[in-house]
Amino acid sequence: MTTGRGWYVKATRYAFPHSWRLISGPFDDSGPAFPEAARIRPFYPEAHLSVVLEVAKTLPERRPRARAPGAEQEAPMFDLSRVAGRLAAAEAVAEFARERGATVNIENWDGEPDVDVWLPTLRATIGMQWHKQAPMPIISWHRAQRPLVGHLPGAWRQEGSFRNGKATSLPETWPALFEALEIGICAAVDGSAFDWERA
Repeated sequence: MTTGRGWYVKATRYAFPHSWRLISGPFDDSGPAFPEAARIRPFYPEAHLSVVLEVAKTLPERRPRARAPGAEQEAPMFDLSRVAGRLAAAEAVAEFARERGATVNIENWDGEPDVDVWLPTLRATIGMQWHKQAPMPIISWHRAQRPLVGHLPGAWRQEGSFRNGKATSLPETWPALFEALEIGICAAVDGSAFDWERA
């Protein structure tokens, strides 16, 4: 194994016993390392992932587990055409975000709840309204403390109403919505959601 300087994805476990290790890399620059960290984050639910510049041995090529812990359960499906379905969807999305460390508030607008997800550097709002032309909710990312990247794989892309501190996730299915929410939350925490060159 060779030794060299490069960008790595580092996993840190703060619980006792405290530990850390490099889990992916090396990369020639930090650009591709951030999407890699977002991609493999579900496989390390108890660790904080970050991108670091290190001098280390090249990691052997490895294939991640086929499923993240708990992924054997299918993502729930909700019927937003009914009030009960909208309320159940709001509760499920809120609980999902809370489990990932976000502060969450549900505001019920006569049976059409909004789920507000608060993070120190970014907010997200998921409106549980239903229209035949748009049967799935969108995730509106806003109030970013720094400019957002134009494309965060799995969460948003430039075509999704991206503009500086705002972005929109346009999931087509419920699993895609939960995935986009998780990737956005994690990226806000580790900083990969932000365009540091324009910060």
